[in-house]
Amino acid sequence: MVSNLGLTFMNQGNYDEGIRVMREQLEKCQLQNDKPGMATIFTYMGIVYLEKGDYDHAMDSFQRGLQLNEELGNKMLLSVVIGNIGIVNQRRGKYEEAMEQFQRDLELCEELGDKQGIAIALGLIGELHSIRGEFYKAIEYLQKNLMLCEELGYQKGIAKAVNTLGDVFYFLENYPRSLHFYNRAIEVTRGIGNKLVLGFSLVEKGTVLIASASYGELQSVLREALGIAEELGNPDLFFETKVLEAKVKLLQKEPEAAVAILKGLLRRRLNKGQQATAWYQLYRADPLEQTYREQARALFDELYTATPRYLFRKRLEELGVDPPEGAGSEGGRAP
Repeated sequence: MVSNLGLTFMNQGNYDEGIRVMREQLEKCQLQNDKPGMATIFTYMGIVYLEKGDYDHAMDSFQRGLQLNEELGNKMLLSVVIGNIGIVNQRRGKYEEAMEQFQRDLELCEELGDKQGIAIALGLIGELHSIRGEFYKAIEYLQKNLMLCEELGYQKGIAKAVNTLGDVFYFLENYPRSLHFYNRAIEVTRGIGNKLVLGFSLVEKGTVLIASASYGELQSVLREALGIAEELGNPDLFFETKVLEAKVKLLQKEPEAAVAILKGLLRRRLNKGQQATAWYQLYRADPLEQTYREQARALFDELYTATPRYLFRKRLEELGVDPPEGAGSEGGRAP
């Protein structure tokens, strides 16, 4: 019950309160040496940290949950932990480890006959294929994922599936199809109250509206995304919404305002991918300033060398660099 309450707070964007109630219960379980209780709480507390964007605490919680669930032989929770460790590794750019964990998660769920778990694992694999630029493989897994989520009536899974399909069709430059899926993701996430996913879907819709020169809804989409980012305080969502705001300023022929937004982001604590994105967008705002281009090139080269992600490859190509072979390239463009 406490874990469910913590996840409810998470879905409302109140991560700290979710963590607080779980930690209180965790202390009670530790005093009683209640290992099943500790295993459950570590698993779900890790999910709250993950959604908050605190990957260090998330991984610590998952590793503790992994050890306890293996000791207890709880395969259901074990599959949850393994899949989420894969998500942390994916977000940290460790794609091979992440794929192995997603495949192991899928195998465990199939062994257990856990249809919802199977759906989630299929979605994770599909999303990772998309990140790597393997778009038609991604569509194959994501369509299976979506069909199973619809069969189960699993609304959160439907939201995630259609959001990722929106990404895939965006990269394939099929903007009407991409908007179809993002609009569906927005509709579903409004219905279930998942503000974090709603915020990212709005940002992604805004990116497609810019790419397709469909500006009618753009301002309202941006306003709502900025409001959600400020409310939740999620650093990744805040970054993405501010980048979208800078792009809108460029459309409005306000390059100085765009530059100010992006330089403001660079004064924050950013990961390397975010730093690279900010410098790249600065270059787009002022192509004559070679410092912006060189900073972006250096960072994307470092990122691509460590993890040959499709988006990094495309950025390097746009910056005039021929990256080594490695990332998938099944067509499409970068946002």
